[in-house]
Amino acid sequence: MSFAKPIRNSPRRGLPPYLYSGAVQLPRPKRLLALIGLVALLGFGLPACLDHFAAPSPLLGLRGDIALEPKARGWVRAFEDDLLGHPLIDVHAHLAGRGRDSDCWMSPRMENPLRPLDFFRGRIFSAAGLPDKDAPDVAWIDHLAQLSSAMPFAARHHVLPFDQRYDQQGRANPEGSDFFVPNDWALFAEERHPKQLVAAASIHPLRSDSLEELRRVAARGVRLVKWLPSAQGIELGDKRLLPFYAESARLGVWLLIHTGTEGAVGEIDQNHLNNPLLVRAALDGGAKVIVGHCAAGGLAQDLDDPSLPMVPAVHLFLRLLDERGGEGRLLGDISTICNVNHFAVALPAILSRPDLHGMLVNGSDWPLPAVGPLIMLWPLERAGFLDKGDREVLQGIFASNPLLFEVLLKSRVHLPESQLRLDPVVFRARPELGLE
Repeated sequence: MSFAKPIRNSPRRGLPPYLYSGAVQLPRPKRLLALIGLVALLGFGLPACLDHFAAPSPLLGLRGDIALEPKARGWVRAFEDDLLGHPLIDVHAHLAGRGRDSDCWMSPRMENPLRPLDFFRGRIFSAAGLPDKDAPDVAWIDHLAQLSSAMPFAARHHVLPFDQRYDQQGRANPEGSDFFVPNDWALFAEERHPKQLVAAASIHPLRSDSLEELRRVAARGVRLVKWLPSAQGIELGDKRLLPFYAESARLGVWLLIHTGTEGAVGEIDQNHLNNPLLVRAALDGGAKVIVGHCAAGGLAQDLDDPSLPMVPAVHLFLRLLDERGGEGRLLGDISTICNVNHFAVALPAILSRPDLHGMLVNGSDWPLPAVGPLIMLWPLERAGFLDKGDREVLQGIFASNPLLFEVLLKSRVHLPESQLRLDPVVFRARPELGLE
């Protein structure tokens, strides 16, 4: 999950020059629309505007007679053929809740209009994932499963709980946590919708019961544990994590570790904990790691030469793949690579390395695909990543199913002035890796 800011004045090495005019700039008509949006914000109020921008899919129905135009139907057929009989895999779909019918909770900060940044993050996140602002927490689960089952091909979404922050003494710190989703809620989601949803876990490694909890969820079939270091206070190089790394490897459990700048959850001043080169410590400890977002967002320090300027984090991720990808214990998840604040650097870096695509795996970062302003199509078209005419077709898909929209968008983007796209293997379930 990431609302990272666009990169400005970042190093240009290895990137096409047309991408370096600073952050994406709004043309004058768009600036006018932005001004109109600000007036609407003042006139209608922040909550109403946020609910509008993050409105969940109306589930117009994509079963049977798919309500798609011919061009979109052709894309769907080709995408399904490329799956080779496997379901679509999604290793990065979030769960959340307010505690109305679960043990989930959100920090009071996230619902306090007097803390506008926290309120903005909380409102966007919950509005995108829930079909109604007064809906029970189980509606988040049902809504995701409905969107998945409405897609024209089978899909399996690893649904992510989220452990709270712990201090260096292993004590829970709920006051420093934005939200909490227990592992049992993800297990419940899988039991409720076993065809679409797969339970993941989130276990802070400094918890006194971390190894016991890891063994418990692994015995229930969990094969993925989610960490967000900057939000949860996890230092990947801490020697106290070595037993967790070793046990996760023994149990065949992957660690899905967020990398790159994180702006949606936690403290921004802790983003140094998300440096992709820190993943080396987990690999050295024997763990199997999925690098969240392929470190698509923001800048990071080159830990191999700290005297150098900050570099795009995605470049460090690719270096890591070059170093360690051949070991069979390192993958990258492609969630958010098309987001408006990531694509300018992430797409050319990733699309230009087809030799590494076999080490990438699909993730949606649900519910962010339902937040329209995060995935703007006109900048992608203007930069040459989308063909002329594709934008309108994709917009029609978004209106009925943002999950289908998000995955078809990633299958359609290509390097400007070429047809180099993501290899279809990225989207297939990977039973040989324990990811189904």
